[in-house]
Amino acid sequence: MRSPSVVPLLVGLCLLSTGCTEAPDPATTSASEAEQQQVRAAIALDEAYLTSDRWNQGEAEFAFYEATRTHTTYDEANEHSFVVGSFTVKHRYNPEAQTKATDPADGVSAFKSAHFYRFESGSYEYRRSYVTNVRQRDLRPMKQSVTSFDWCSNQYRELAISSDDAVDYWMRSDDYGNDTGSFGYQAGSYTTAQMPLLIRGLNIDDRTEHLFYRVTADGNYVRSQAALIRTDTVTVAAGTYPAERITVTYEEPVPSMIAEHDVTRATYWRHTGSDRRLLRIQEQNDEASYTMDLVEHLWSAYWSENLWDEVERISERP
Repeated sequence: MRSPSVVPLLVGLCLLSTGCTEAPDPATTSASEAEQQQVRAAIALDEAYLTSDRWNQGEAEFAFYEATRTHTTYDEANEHSFVVGSFTVKHRYNPEAQTKATDPADGVSAFKSAHFYRFESGSYEYRRSYVTNVRQRDLRPMKQSVTSFDWCSNQYRELAISSDDAVDYWMRSDDYGNDTGSFGYQAGSYTTAQMPLLIRGLNIDDRTEHLFYRVTADGNYVRSQAALIRTDTVTVAAGTYPAERITVTYEEPVPSMIAEHDVTRATYWRHTGSDRRLLRIQEQNDEASYTMDLVEHLWSAYWSENLWDEVERISERP
C-alpha cells in the first residue's frame, strides 16, 4: 500500500462549500406537500441497524482513509493524496440549544459524526473539519458545522435545523465575508456531512432504490437517488471484503466534503458484514473526481485514552 501522506495542494474556498453563501430566498426553497410525501415514502432506513447495540459500546467508531484527487481547485490535472479521519459516536443532543446535552436525561439520542483532514500548499497549511449531529433512529439532521483554518483566515459555517423545521445558516470569516440566512426544512432531506452515515443506514433489503433530497446552505433541495448496483469484492489497505456497490445520482451539482468541486454522482462500497463499514467512496463530476480507500478501522474511547497509541497503519495525524 502506498503510505498515506499529505501532498501540497492549493485548494480554494469552494472545498468548504455547503452551498452558495448568499442569503436564501424562502419563497424558492419549499417543495410541495406531494413531493415531501414522495420523499418520505421512497427512502427506507434500517432502524434496527441504527439503534443496534453496536452503538452502545461507550466508544467511538473510527475510520481512516487515503483520499486521492485528480484535480486542483483551479481545474488543473494534478493527482494528489492525503489522509482523511472520521468517527461516529452515539450521544445525547439538545436540538433546542443546538449542542450536546449536558444531562443524559435531556435531549435526544443522536449520532455525532466528524470528518477531518489537513494539507499544505506552499507557505500555507490548511485544516478542514465537518461535524454533523443527526437523530439516531431516522438520521434527521439537527446541525452541521464546518470549520476551516489557513494562515490568512479562520472560517465557520453552520446549518442548524430546529425541532419545528426552521433552518438557520451562518457563515463567519476573517477574509471571506460573513452571511446569514433562514428557510424551512423539508422532510427526507440530508446534509453534505451526513452522507456516509446515511448510506450505511439504507435498508437495501426492503428497497433497492431510494429517493431523497440534499439540502444546501442556500436553501436548495436537490433531488437525489441511491441505488444498489451489485455486490463486488473490494481490496483496500485495510483488507479484502465483499461489498455492496451503491450509487447516488444528483439532479444538480451538490457540495462535497472532500472534492474541490461540486459533484453530480457518487459511489459507495459498503461492507456486507453487520458493521456496514464503508470501504471505498468515490465522488465526481464530468471533469474531476476523488477516491477514498479505507486504511484502518477501530473503536476507541478517545476522550479517556490516546487513540494514536492504538492505530497500526496511520503514521501521521490527519
